[in-house]
Amino acid sequence: MTTAQQNIGQSSASGFANIFDGVTNFNGKAHEVADELAEITKENIGAGVNAAQRLLGAKTLQDVVTIEMDLMKAAYETMTTHSRKISEINASTREEFAKNYGNVFSSLSKSGSEFTQKATEMTRSMGEKASNSVQQMGGQAMNAARQNAKTTGNGARA
Repeated sequence: MTTAQQNIGQSSASGFANIFDGVTNFNGKAHEVADELAEITKENIGAGVNAAQRLLGAKTLQDVVTIEMDLMKAAYETMTTHSRKISEINASTREEFAKNYGNVFSSLSKSGSEFTQKATEMTRSMGEKASNSVQQMGGQAMNAARQNAKTTGNGARA
């Protein structure tokens, strides 16, 4: 296996490793978002149960309105807090995704450049060897022609 093939293989392996890392990272981020959504649900259920218990003890319409307002306020705060966290997760996911795939394309570009450089060097070397071979064969042909002329010339004199 040539060095160029090894370099391409290594660059390809590196590119696939970056893709795998990106998918794994994306999967981890999806779990983080799911955890945040579960936390929203958990907190809202807890607040609802708490509000229901408080409503059982309400004595006036004012108490009922206050309990309902507290429940809406808690739900709003929960949603705001967790939405902010989910937005942060999404933003970091996009950045990491772009970085991983930037690394993939960089690896592939590097391997393509290395391959092109090696192919150019091999073509140049083969051209030089072919040129040298043609020159040697031309010289041998000239020597053979001279030798033939001498032999033919000597035979004509005899």
